Amino acid sequence: MADAVDQLTGNIRATVATAEAVLAHFEQSLRDAGFADNAQSYTQLAETLIGQRLWAESSGIAADARFEAVAVHARAIHALLLPYVEAFYRMAALGAPSLLEQSAPETASEREANAAPSTLDDPLAARILEALARAERPLSVTALRAELQVPKSELVGGLDRLSASGHIERRRVAGREHVTRARQS
Repeated sequence: MADAVDQLTGNIRATVATAEAVLAHFEQSLRDAGFADNAQSYTQLAETLIGQRLWAESSGIAADARFEAVAVHARAIHALLLPYVEAFYRMAALGAPSLLEQSAPETASEREANAAPSTLDDPLAARILEALARAERPLSVTALRAELQVPKSELVGGLDRLSASGHIERRRVAGREHVTRARQS
């Protein structure tokens, strides 16, 4: 029995050492390639393109097919990166003092499915609900973004969480998304 425990302990040490070396190499490769340095540029690009698309739509200009081409590439890149993000998120839990006292970390899709926004856990969700409560009518995403002064991607994430939890209703009116509080919230 002691031999089996020693062998298992040795296997665990070897696996952890290999994982540490592989992850350190991967992290350094991303840094050397400028991955971290370019994140802000892509965030700005996304905000610019979304703003331009919103302006075009609100001005009655037909959407350019190239927006869809950008979306196709963005979805493909997202699909490539998401498994890595999920795996690293789960491995980050290894830094906790104990894993026995907590459940395994959820994936992003599990977190979204289990999300129940509260004013304590999600300040943006609370701000969105407050803005909708003050409004006398449904608000467009553009109006909400202007009132809350948040990037569109952040606002859409908050709206997605609130919609999934049944706190808001989203409808398209004349090609624009409008949001209202759900009757039960």
